[in-house]
Amino acid sequence: MCSQFLPTSEEQIIFDKLFKQHEALRRLKSVIQAFQKLMNEQKNEQALQEWLLQTEDSKIHEIQQFIKYIRSDIESVKHALSYSWSNGIVEGQVNRLKVIKRQMYGRAKLDLLSKKVLYQFV
Repeated sequence: MCSQFLPTSEEQIIFDKLFKQHEALRRLKSVIQAFQKLMNEQKNEQALQEWLLQTEDSKIHEIQQFIKYIRSDIESVKHALSYSWSNGIVEGQVNRLKVIKRQMYGRAKLDLLSKKVLYQFV
């Protein structure tokens, strides 16, 4: 886990008090930790289905909405668990192209755009 997300000792004391006092926070923490474990360690469809079944009766509205969203795009979530590759590189290139296009808006035609896009590869 990234150190910027780790609580300080003072924050941890506050968290511990909150978790002792509020059952909903304890449930939320356990649901989130189970999902983190699913995404980082287990990475299989069976574990995903088990997590969905265990958490669908949650009384927390945001968790219910999250589960609804996962179920609406379940195939994509299964693929994210199954495959080690992603389309991040492609998305980065598309974003770079859009930035260049916005910078040049109304200034030039396709020939200059293609030169700016291909400039880094020359």
